[in-house]
Amino acid sequence: MRAPLEGSTSILIRNGKIDMQEMRRNRLGFGQLRMLLRQKDVFSMGEVAYAIFENNGSLSVMKNPEYEEGDILKDNLKKIGEDKGFFVMEG
Repeated sequence: MRAPLEGSTSILIRNGKIDMQEMRRNRLGFGQLRMLLRQKDVFSMGEVAYAIFENNGSLSVMKNPEYEEGDILKDNLKKIGEDKGFFVMEG
């Protein structure tokens, strides 16, 4: 009975992948998602493990463990053969 009165949360990013169905269901565009992420001091999609769109319109973000205080751990990038450019968000 609580969900219809207060709304429900939606997982927009799960394991680093955007859930397009949830984006459409919540009528969110990529620009809006990027703005919400920036408000959480997230400037690269690669930083995000999970992003939950709350029923009040805010976003809760859990960062990937590869990031330490917002910095990419260089050793982890070397392991996958990439550099910091791998995670840069376009747009």
